Amino acid sequence: NRKELTEKRGAPWTFSRDATMEFTQRVQTSSDQVIIALTFNHAKNDPVPGGLKIGPEVQVCLFEVNYLPSKEEPWDVIAGLID
Repeated sequence: NRKELTEKRGAPWTFSRDATMEFTQRVQTSSDQVIIALTFNHAKNDPVPGGLKIGPEVQVCLFEVNYLPSKEEPWDVIAGLID
């Protein structure tokens, strides 16, 4: 339901678990590839596929996710993947 997703945007269940897990794992394991990730356009209130590119020269990647301290799945698993 797009209306509900828009109203509740940012709630834990509005994130794609699989995409977030895959992105986190790729950041941890890829050292010679460009990693492409989704960003968010606050002006349009929509996600932007491919909005972020992380090159192999990047050595530190900061994760700003409100739910990383959560003990609920998938956030507990994702938090365990981050140093």
